[in-house]
Amino acid sequence: MACQIQLDEPHPGEDVMILFLNKHFPAKWSHRQRLSEVWPYGRVFETSSGFHGEYLTPNTHMLSLIHLGHTDLQAIRTMKNIMQQNLYINSLKELY
Repeated sequence: MACQIQLDEPHPGEDVMILFLNKHFPAKWSHRQRLSEVWPYGRVFETSSGFHGEYLTPNTHMLSLIHLGHTDLQAIRTMKNIMQQNLYINSLKELY
């Protein structure tokens, strides 16, 4: 995990992730729409340090930025692994 952002920011209604990216990567980030379409947890952004996926933890006020890889191919592989692990964990929960 690259970082966690507390969502009780003093700017209600503004996109906290965009505020974070503008502060830490001014003019050096981009939203990757095509990767976001396959990342079920939020949007995918590319920064100078690689690709990152956002993830809002259910029932909390924490928005996470998860490093997915330095290239788009690494990002796709990491997304696939995370999604498969999530499916496996959910299938175990159904057994109990």
